Amino acid sequence: MVSDKIGIINLALGKLASERITMLGRLTTDSEESLIAANCYDDIRREVLEEHSWRFAQKRAALDYVVADDTSRTIEVDTFTPILITAATATDPVVITADNHGLYNHQKIIITGVSGMTQLNSNTYYVKDKTNDTFSLTDEDGDDIDGSAFTAYTSGGQIQRAEHNTPITITAATAAEPVQLTTLSVHGLAVDDWVKIIGVQGMTNLNDNFYQIKTVPTTTSFTLKETDADDEGDDLDGTAFTAYTFGGVVLPCPELTVVDAYVPIVYQAPADMLRPTKKSVREAYTTHELDKVISDIDQLKIIYTYDCKDVTKYSPKFIQALATRLAAEIGFNITNSVAKAKELMQLYESVVLPDAVAIDSTKGSPDEVQQDEWLNNMDVGPQFATTGETWTPF
Repeated sequence: MVSDKIGIINLALGKLASERITMLGRLTTDSEESLIAANCYDDIRREVLEEHSWRFAQKRAALDYVVADDTSRTIEVDTFTPILITAATATDPVVITADNHGLYNHQKIIITGVSGMTQLNSNTYYVKDKTNDTFSLTDEDGDDIDGSAFTAYTSGGQIQRAEHNTPITITAATAAEPVQLTTLSVHGLAVDDWVKIIGVQGMTNLNDNFYQIKTVPTTTSFTLKETDADDEGDDLDGTAFTAYTFGGVVLPCPELTVVDAYVPIVYQAPADMLRPTKKSVREAYTTHELDKVISDIDQLKIIYTYDCKDVTKYSPKFIQALATRLAAEIGFNITNSVAKAKELMQLYESVVLPDAVAIDSTKGSPDEVQQDEWLNNMDVGPQFATTGETWTPF
């Protein structure tokens, strides 16, 4: 009986006739095959959970507002907190140390704010040979970055993800009234645009706040204005802020479109939510964007698929589906056989997953419209709901 992550990884490795593992995290002794499987496991688990509203992976929540409806915003680019660099080697290739960086091989990144080894700054690189805390750098052609002639690293530095929407990278910020930001490249922002700022070092007063653009002196600079309750457009006074040191990202946040005379309300999605499956009000306008749920009603309640990591809750059919999908994803790296990887993916898509979904659905799909009373032992955010709800698909 499979009861843990290692068991599922071993099922996947068995489908590839590869060596099994007995323990996770032993980077010096585990086989290359087992490390590949372990590194992919969490991403594949989440993808398979999102394939269907699995009964074992459903929760309920009464959502909380993010901001008042008159300043509701949605973020266009990935909300990704920059990662701090703690070391860099002047070698061929350059090896970066960043504790628990969470990056993956071939991922596109930007580095800023490094002291000493300033040759790294404001450039785009790709991740190679990653471990939990380190990785080496390559260019877009896959060639190693030779840092043997670089100045020695002394301190600082920040990694920003750039594989989808290139972030607007901050390079300077003035402790003045108004605060003025300088960006690495042309920012494309205009007066009155909304932005959110994250990842700034030093002038951390700016982080995780919404602002509007006051003026745009150049294509690579802009000033900020307050967005308090009276929304009078006062200059953002940074004279008492801590001095800027390095890093930070600007995220464009346009006003939400009015829907049928309603200004949509932004809710914070539960931290473990993968996707919403049902809502408590049939006629509610609802959509899911990144880590937010957007609607046009107050007191929205949802049922959602959560990131269930407890293997003991998985059904046997789901375990087979997850192991087959994992084997398909890592198949080429382990066997060097495109045909084997395609065979496993076809098996997953046409047989194993449909079989698992069918069995789960016969037990009563949570996608069906139903009358249901909220139980006090269910997860419902800050309060318990005890009255009946009419649940409809999200």
